[in-house]
Amino acid sequence: LGRDVEIGWDLCDRRRWSDMRAARLCQPVRQCQDVRGHRPEGADRRDCDRLRPRQRQAGDNAPLVDIEPATRNTAYNASDLTTWADALLFNNSTTSGAATGIALQLGSAYNLNGGGGIAVVKNSSSDKDADLVFITRPLSAASAERMRIRRDGNVGIGDTNPGQAFSVFGKFLVNSSGVATTYNNVALGGNGQPYMPSGGVVDLTAQAASIGATALFTPSANGLFRISYYLTTTTAGSAGTVTVTFTWTDEAKAETFTSTALSLTALGALAPPQPLVIYAKTTAAIQYSTTVSGATGSPQYSLHIRVEAL
Repeated sequence: LGRDVEIGWDLCDRRRWSDMRAARLCQPVRQCQDVRGHRPEGADRRDCDRLRPRQRQAGDNAPLVDIEPATRNTAYNASDLTTWADALLFNNSTTSGAATGIALQLGSAYNLNGGGGIAVVKNSSSDKDADLVFITRPLSAASAERMRIRRDGNVGIGDTNPGQAFSVFGKFLVNSSGVATTYNNVALGGNGQPYMPSGGVVDLTAQAASIGATALFTPSANGLFRISYYLTTTTAGSAGTVTVTFTWTDEAKAETFTSTALSLTALGALAPPQPLVIYAKTTAAIQYSTTVSGATGSPQYSLHIRVEAL
């Protein structure tokens, strides 16, 4: 064909493009298929075969669809499709969540949830914004999204709405200077530091009573962990104090740390404490609890905790 081929949903029939390029792109499609889907008399079979998907025969390793774009000398410009797009899948939808993509499937029979692929997904109904998603199918389970590049460029692995430039939810391997280290259930925070998204992040507000022992995180490997906490009186009462306690198990025994007491009679925070660095084993969870003593006048407090693997 020696030129670009536009592949879309009824694109050529509806003449969505009004410029001269639309007629040039649609011409080979019209030459190869009439309204009933038949090849018109006189159409070149070799050219038409490049446009029409076909079933692979035994021993046939040739491409099923052959698109041969013309040589393009125009400098690449991400905001101009004519400088880089040789094929276009077009979904004429303005609905948030609508998608278009390419599915790839192996096996003896077609299955709705049995493929991998790449798709773009709309994030709003007001613009042409789109996320790029990557989909795979695990063994004996439905296809699922694995990675997403959000419309603003944020990349998420195991995170369908990454709020930072790079976000990983799940187990990952860090290789630095030839030394491999694994962290379990770790994401990358906005400051680039690893933290635990499942249990290792606590944000409690409007608390009035003591909190019993609650698991923060069970290490997948023995190692050092940093615990940062912030305790604040948000509603002053007439009397009372609150403390926060952390427990863990190191190489020798079960350990306990209790903060200094925060008064519940005036608004304010516990003097910013130094982060607590501990060595914890996999034999027990790292836990936290709070103790409210002598409270009167309905005071309330907030507690924020982050656990980081070092």
